[in-house]
Amino acid sequence: MGRTKYSEAERDKMVVMFISAAREIVETEGLKNITVRKVADLAGCNSSLLYFYFHDVDELVTMASMSYLEKYTRSLVADLKKLDNNYDIFIHTWEVFTVYTLDNPEIFNQIFFSSHKVPLDQMISEYYRLFPGQLENVSDSVKDMLYQGTIEERNLDILKPLVKEGVIQKENVEMVNELMISYFHDILRNRMESDGGLIESDQMRARFMKAVHFLVGYGNTAKAS
Repeated sequence: MGRTKYSEAERDKMVVMFISAAREIVETEGLKNITVRKVADLAGCNSSLLYFYFHDVDELVTMASMSYLEKYTRSLVADLKKLDNNYDIFIHTWEVFTVYTLDNPEIFNQIFFSSHKVPLDQMISEYYRLFPGQLENVSDSVKDMLYQGTIEERNLDILKPLVKEGVIQKENVEMVNELMISYFHDILRNRMESDGGLIESDQMRARFMKAVHFLVGYGNTAKAS
């Protein structure tokens, strides 16, 4: 009889192999050009084997896309040590995030705005279990944010300290979060549909950050009716 069971270490090795193959295709051909056959051929496996390790192609593509979070995380952590209040941390987090998302809009749209059958927080936890080195020297507070899953939950995680400090009214925080993420999604869609280069990316980033300052400022003074 053929072998039907793998050890956990063997399974992890196979999953990492598929993710690495998918990531290579993303980097060389683009996100839209990933197919099961291409990934399997690059990994040196039969296409049907992929479905033993992933729920569907979306799970594989999303986990392969998560490698793009590493540069963002490293850049974020490098400068956070210089900041001493939660407002500056919040603003800086978005400033760094928009740099990387608007440079790779399809990637970050895939992670945060695509419909996933496997919950995003579950995929994130599994990804960092397989690639723990990407969280080396990352503070617990940043890890907590990274593991939140959805972008709404992530943003709420860094908005809540502003409520405690009186920067945002408690009754406004959910609305501020919803408006901010909705506008960011709109900016990201516009970026994906445009043919502009870095100048346009910088303009979109500046426009979004202006909205962030407005929303946080509004939350500081206005109360929900």
